[in-house]
Amino acid sequence: MGTANAKQRDPAHESWNAVVSLLEKAAWGGEARELAVLLSTGSFCPPHREHVQMLQRCKAAVESGGTRVVVAGLISPSHDSYVAGKLGRPGVIRGVDRQRMLAAGIAEEGCEGWLFADPWEIHQPRFVDHPQTCRALKKHASKAGVPFSLTFVCGADLYRRCCRSGHGGIDSLAVVGRDGSDLGRLPPNVLFVPQISADSASSTKVRDLARGDDTAENDAELRRLLHDSVRLMYKSYLAGSVAESG
Repeated sequence: MGTANAKQRDPAHESWNAVVSLLEKAAWGGEARELAVLLSTGSFCPPHREHVQMLQRCKAAVESGGTRVVVAGLISPSHDSYVAGKLGRPGVIRGVDRQRMLAAGIAEEGCEGWLFADPWEIHQPRFVDHPQTCRALKKHASKAGVPFSLTFVCGADLYRRCCRSGHGGIDSLAVVGRDGSDLGRLPPNVLFVPQISADSASSTKVRDLARGDDTAENDAELRRLLHDSVRLMYKSYLAGSVAESG
């Protein structure tokens, strides 16, 4: 198994080193179930409650069969260049701030012992897509010397467009959506996880509400969609952006 001296110390690998430690701990503790790691990538601009709760539901779904245990989960915000191309430069929250918001939401959910806001992608010199992230994570976590499976968590839209297990170090997929009936016959290593409600949260909705009228109705909806700490951080971020552009 890997040792502490073998692990990289740079900030980009902080979460991955934590994954290595959790894999080692599970193996040393005699865990008989198959060890699994979850990974979700995306803009998270800003992150909302469902981004964190989705990983919680996927963990429960993966473990429901009794043969696998999720030792760690990672939520990885995409590189600033990708988010800028997707949203336009004025809509971009810096990667380090998106990571901080994710970490705050994870803490509010009480998941900080196994779920991490992963800084690896935002520290790369350019955008890397999820298959590259999966390959790099799988290679790094193999330092534990412990067999494990990597489950990539994605939405139904991304699954339909481009996700297939077996690519980029992905061993299985957890696909989150409203209704799995439109996904066709899923392979054995693709797990469908129903989302929490039909009224799905989205970062687009959060951005529109935050930039809309300052009404009690909008504020109540933001409180529903965002963790309290994230809502305050996002408001502060927007206030700073306005001040800088003014």
